[in-house]
Amino acid sequence: MRTFGARGRDERRTIRARLPEAVRADLQAMADRSERDQVRAISLMAWRTYDTYLRSQRVESGVKNYGEVIRLLTGTRFEAGWRPVLR
Repeated sequence: MRTFGARGRDERRTIRARLPEAVRADLQAMADRSERDQVRAISLMAWRTYDTYLRSQRVESGVKNYGEVIRLLTGTRFEAGWRPVLR
């Protein structure tokens, strides 16, 4: 399973073309709002920090393949008090 953002540019373009116009418009509005409201330096620092964290948790590709993170989180079992169960 790969998220939309983890796919290549051409693959994202193909998938987006299949979406209804209203959905494409919503996605564009969200992208425009994010671009307008973000502080680039803080955003870059946050992603670098998150990437370092993921790599320390054995997600070798870090933020490049967010699908691995989703599998990591959904595959984790928890004990009472949300303590992860070690394998």
